[in-house]
Amino acid sequence: MVINLLKSKIIKSNALHMKKYILGFLTIVLSASLFAQKSGTFADTRDGKTYKTVVIGTQTWFSENLNYADKSSWHYKNDSVTGKKYGRLYNYESAKSSCPSGWHLPNRMEWDTLINNTGGPDEAGINLSQWRPAIGFKALYGGRRHSSGEYFYLDQFGFFWTSSESDKYNAFAATINPGAKTIKINSYDRWAGYSVRCIKN
Repeated sequence: MVINLLKSKIIKSNALHMKKYILGFLTIVLSASLFAQKSGTFADTRDGKTYKTVVIGTQTWFSENLNYADKSSWHYKNDSVTGKKYGRLYNYESAKSSCPSGWHLPNRMEWDTLINNTGGPDEAGINLSQWRPAIGFKALYGGRRHSSGEYFYLDQFGFFWTSSESDKYNAFAATINPGAKTIKINSYDRWAGYSVRCIKN
């Protein structure tokens, strides 16, 4: 009698664990399918570089950081090997003119649309990261170049310029870091060097 009761409990426990596993798996699959996006490529005729692209909602974005050698742009610590992965860092004025024809530096509203399409302010940071390949944006944490010429935060933060100014000394940029679900848009010194993600016109 006792043995039969124990067997019954074990069977029920295993069934419960199996249900939880199946539900968890289905949640992951459903989330991936909801966020799955159309990917493509774009060849920049200015220098021959090819970039991966992704459609998110009604927007088409680069899914790599721009690596075009425009004026006032730098590889992190002037290392071209690092630059192949993380692209270049641009000051604000250079960032505004660095995207190829047919593309542009997104404004704050366009970033807000992207954030809302990928989970909202409390989830977009992790959903836009390289750890969410189904979404395809694959944010890279290229750090920043201080206006004095010093470099900081490689693999710790990704700073992405918007085209929106906050005042004559500062402009808005989106900030993403690997450990945070949130994404923030703050005002920064326009002479600092940040990454650029282009959006299609």
